[in-house]
This record gives sequence, C-alpha cells and structure tokens, in this order.
Amino acid sequence: MLKVAFVVLLLSSCDVFACFKTLKVGTNENNWAPYLIKQGNTFVGAEVDTVNAVFKNSLFCIEWVYFPSLSRVQQELKTGHIDITFAASYTKARAEYSYFTDVYRDEIMLLYKHKNAKNVVDLVTLFENGATVAINRGSFFGAEFEK
Repeated sequence: MLKVAFVVLLLSSCDVFACFKTLKVGTNENNWAPYLIKQGNTFVGAEVDTVNAVFKNSLFCIEWVYFPSLSRVQQELKTGHIDITFAASYTKARAEYSYFTDVYRDEIMLLYKHKNAKNVVDLVTLFENGATVAINRGSFFGAEFEK
C-alpha cells in the first residue's frame, strides 16, 4: 500500500518538474492590440500566442515581465535579467549581445502626420522642415532614420 501511495504522490507532483527553466520575456507594451494586451497580471495577444507556440512542447515555461520603455527592455536583455523579447529589428549593436530568430512577421512601418501639416514625402523632407517627431524610445526605424 505504501508503494502505491508513493507512486500516486509522485505522479501527482509531476507538474513540479514540467519546467526545466522559466524564461522571462520582456515587454514595454500593455495595450498594443492585437499583438499584446495586458489584462491584470496576464498578457494575451498574437505575440503571446507565438511565444507560447514556440515553447509549447519544451521544458521551458514563460514569464512575461513589463518594463516602462523599449530601451529598458533592451538593457534588461543586454544584462541578462530577461531572456527574450519579441518584434525586434536586427541591428549590429543588438547582435553583439543577443541572437535573433528568423523573421516571423512581416510589417510595413509608415509615417503619418496631422492633416494640416506640411507635405512630407520622405524622412529628409521631414527633418528639413524642422518637424517634431514622436518615436518609441529604443526602437529601430531603419538606417535612413538613424542618420
């Protein structure tokens, strides 16, 4: 009887061994539908579904961690306080401290302006006109923008 109780106890505690390691996924987003939405302490959306699909049959569990900016997420990744981030653009500087997957989502990034603002057809014109530009800190907008 003791052997049966031990086997039942062992089998019921298998969930304890389900995670070899918990990987921390850093984000600065909390309302970026349909990609990522923070609902209380839970994250949902297409990015969450993608990460969950990648690790579905692995020994890794996922913990989502929120930070106030993308530059903070990048710093936490660089220092090893988080393990993964998502929707990241490849840059040589980032490649010095991280590995990148293949592209999993194609996006086209566009500028948009107030309808009464001067016509802007490219970045050079935007800056020549002395326009004020709002950007997401820590994001990469391409080589032309970096100039």
